[in-house]
Amino acid sequence: MTTATGQLVAGILMQVAEWEAKIIGERTKAALAAAKRNYGVVPGPARYSPTDITERIRALRDSGATLQAIADNLNDSGVPTAKGGRWYPTSVRRAA
Repeated sequence: MTTATGQLVAGILMQVAEWEAKIIGERTKAALAAAKRNYGVVPGPARYSPTDITERIRALRDSGATLQAIADNLNDSGVPTAKGGRWYPTSVRRAA
């Protein structure tokens, strides 16, 4: 970066990165538009409030369900964790 050649190479790399980001954006927009055209609506992940999940976990715990059973129930129902992943007994314990 201290020589003219280094600055030239860095500038070219930055422009290529900027071009690539724009291309990705265009492809994403085109894919979402095609999905909306073909299916009407682009589905997103299910949204659950943390309060709803906590209440559900507490109700299941009060009924005598194990942490593993609760995790299986939430996974079978398609309820994602806060980070969008699967439920495990430890994540159930932390959420309650």
